[in-house]
Amino acid sequence: MQNDRASRGRVREELLDSVAKLSDEIVKAARPPAKIKAHTPRAVIHEAAVNRHMEHLRMRNLRPWSIYNRQRALGRLGKWADGPILRLTAEDLSRWQIERSTQIQPEPRRTELSNVRQFYRWALEQDLIRRDPTIKLPMPRVARHLPRPVRDADLLGALEGASSDVRAILGLASFAGLRACEIARLDWSEVGLGDQSPHIRVVEGKGGHGRLVPISSTLAQILAELPGARGPVIRRLDGQAGQVLPHRISSRANKYLHEMGIVETLHQCRHRFASAAYQSCRDIRAVQELLGHASPTTTSIYAAVASGVAVGAVEAAGTLGAGR
Repeated sequence: MQNDRASRGRVREELLDSVAKLSDEIVKAARPPAKIKAHTPRAVIHEAAVNRHMEHLRMRNLRPWSIYNRQRALGRLGKWADGPILRLTAEDLSRWQIERSTQIQPEPRRTELSNVRQFYRWALEQDLIRRDPTIKLPMPRVARHLPRPVRDADLLGALEGASSDVRAILGLASFAGLRACEIARLDWSEVGLGDQSPHIRVVEGKGGHGRLVPISSTLAQILAELPGARGPVIRRLDGQAGQVLPHRISSRANKYLHEMGIVETLHQCRHRFASAAYQSCRDIRAVQELLGHASPTTTSIYAAVASGVAVGAVEAAGTLGAGR
């Protein structure tokens, strides 16, 4: 226990030393930029704390996507606070949650709050704050979802009018069930178009789980139209090297779908893949593996049952003697 306290004390001293050095540099600067000039030592503490928290997540070997989401959640909170988030009180965060409830749906708000809570718990362990201001914040209740697959007729029209890269994004979600983050990370070295059994190797899916997804003839044709066969499958619009950010994959596809008059999103293209796969094989476990879900319960949210099957099941249940 004493060793833990001493370790936390050293971390706090190092953090305050870095604050003092940064403050001295700001004072010595002849004409500091407005952004730096506006910083107070507490604001510097906040920035140093967030950076140290990101290092902590990397040391824990959390997935890049998880770290990215944590950083974005803290960034949004900092923008709302217009100042250091370490100074926010429970009342401040309650007001923030009330405002967010009018801006985003319960599910992403739950994820965002979970990320913020983890940061404050870490800050409490590091003795950067005296109490956790999120401890009494209620987590948003998320209703059970029903499958919402994009209609095949709408998808067909969208594919016909799309550019090659947007068509590939829609195809990877609709015909292989890939998430936006998986599409963003997909490299040509992981696409076996020329193999005897064409497949996509998802190296790092959600939760760090990998999987193999067979490539249908339709998807193979879509991917064959893309330029180049090295590096990221979906290239950046600015022509720079590197991967596209996941939220840009989603926004690019969703913007196009909405311009086409389609209200569904890229994620509902993944719902379409799950529903079509389940209606074909009737094996929820197989669909679970294809989607990369940890639980078949999650898969059931995605896989819609054909209406004819449901009608038949209800008719059988309503027939006396059917259970003999």
